[in-house]
Amino acid sequence: MNVNRHLIFILLTSLMLWLAACQSANEQEVAVAVALTQTAAAVETDAAATPTALPPTATVQEQPTAEPTATVEPTTAPEATATSTPDTDPAVAALLEQAGEWLGVQPDDPAFDGLQAVRIFTPDGQERWLVHTVGMRDFENDRYHGMAIFAPNGAGAWQLQAQVALNGDPTDANAPAGPDFLPDNGVTQVEITPDRIWLQVEGGAGAHSGVFQIYSFDGTAFKLEADGFSSSPGVGSVRDLNGDGIGEVLLDATDYYVFCYACGVREVTTQILRWDGEELAPVELTPLDDSAPAELRELNNHAVELADAGLWKDAQITISEAESLSAGDDNSVFAWNVIDIGLIAQERQLAIGSMSEDEQIGYPILGNIFYGDYDAAVDVMRAYSPTLIFSDTTPLIVGTVAEGWEVELSDRISSTVALGLNVEPDNAAAHFLSGWALWLQDAPPSEVLTEITAAAQLAPDDEFYAAAVAFLGGEETPTAADTPVPGADGGTIYFSAQDRASDKQNIYAFDIGGEDATLVVEEGIQPRMRPDGALLAFHSTRGDMLGLNGYNLDTDER
Repeated sequence: MNVNRHLIFILLTSLMLWLAACQSANEQEVAVAVALTQTAAAVETDAAATPTALPPTATVQEQPTAEPTATVEPTTAPEATATSTPDTDPAVAALLEQAGEWLGVQPDDPAFDGLQAVRIFTPDGQERWLVHTVGMRDFENDRYHGMAIFAPNGAGAWQLQAQVALNGDPTDANAPAGPDFLPDNGVTQVEITPDRIWLQVEGGAGAHSGVFQIYSFDGTAFKLEADGFSSSPGVGSVRDLNGDGIGEVLLDATDYYVFCYACGVREVTTQILRWDGEELAPVELTPLDDSAPAELRELNNHAVELADAGLWKDAQITISEAESLSAGDDNSVFAWNVIDIGLIAQERQLAIGSMSEDEQIGYPILGNIFYGDYDAAVDVMRAYSPTLIFSDTTPLIVGTVAEGWEVELSDRISSTVALGLNVEPDNAAAHFLSGWALWLQDAPPSEVLTEITAAAQLAPDDEFYAAAVAFLGGEETPTAADTPVPGADGGTIYFSAQDRASDKQNIYAFDIGGEDATLVVEEGIQPRMRPDGALLAFHSTRGDMLGLNGYNLDTDER
């Protein structure tokens, strides 16, 4: 099929060149104009034609560059038809040759795989042609991909309106990365605002990375409006997120190297860019000020705080509660907080993964932690006893994608959970995960026990946490039923809590009816009073006196 098409193309090209030799200059322009009309019809009707990147072969007379046509009142642009023209079309072959001269791609050029012609439309519906290079760029001569826009000049020839190299400024180290590889459909027209042409460029770089760019064209010049780079293909897209007719740009900011790229464990993040009338500006989570209704402000700001701490599940629940209180402005700060939190929360939930004997997708302990669902992360661990969890051959690691990446795993758990604990210090699951991460890091046993004990104290009826404390050498944590309740008329409560300034677990006393707790013993947990009330027994976490200790309340001696 392709051989026949190329044969037809050669015959038609030869016929046109022979006719051109017998015609005057005016007759040549008429012939090209007729061919242009036929080209549009051919692209419209030849839906079955296979898109092909065409090398420049035909020749045309060089035309003087005309001034770009004036911009008219914008209307909604029709959807662009991103298709290359059949290789039997002499007029577009002529366009490709002229474009090749402008873009520096000559016949039989070893650089690139050729050129691609794509039909696009102006805001008022006028047809234009975009030509861009395809294939791998020329590394040997440091040549980059490029694109150009052409329009019929009314005299049967092509007028270059603008061209741009897709690498940015090669002399600028901070310039956006350009694609090493650009496929046939690497440049497409997208809809962001209706007052100009918007073009999306998406190509490859390196072994598996992706490059994404958004250009606008106002009828005179290209402007790079946004760019993105990712370790994985599929870097960006354009979507109308709030239904106002204006497209937003979504850039993939996912960390693909939680472990290794091929391990498949991702910390998913998306950056939203929205048109603010002047530029594509990043959407940032923003607290509401005092001008907002108090209840709406409180819920919104708490949701932002949760999201900033990585607690996306709770952030989405909280921001959803506030939606009924908003005024319904689709472009308000609150509305964009709802969209941003909802988008990332949903993406992270979908990326949690699963781990069973039959199937392993990702690493769900981390997947749930990245989502901010610490309870679900611990639920994955509940299938095993503390003996297996705190074992060098723990099935939570051995045989999973985390095997060999224990350092990275523990660092991710510690850093992520620490953010969550800043907002939810009484989250028992967070303390347990923090303790397991410390154990993976070979931290001192006292530090591990401190975190695991904190989990057990915050959830006194949880047998899983209590069993872990007992396995690690701590005392059995009393349940709620075992803990005596002092009378309302007096008494003293002894308890342990973490001092955030020093990260130590200390024992405090609180007098019923009093206002403030007082420090009794540093570096101790699980206080128990001897029946005669003279001696306080506790578990010491000091490195030089681990284990059961006592404190004499009469002499203040340890």
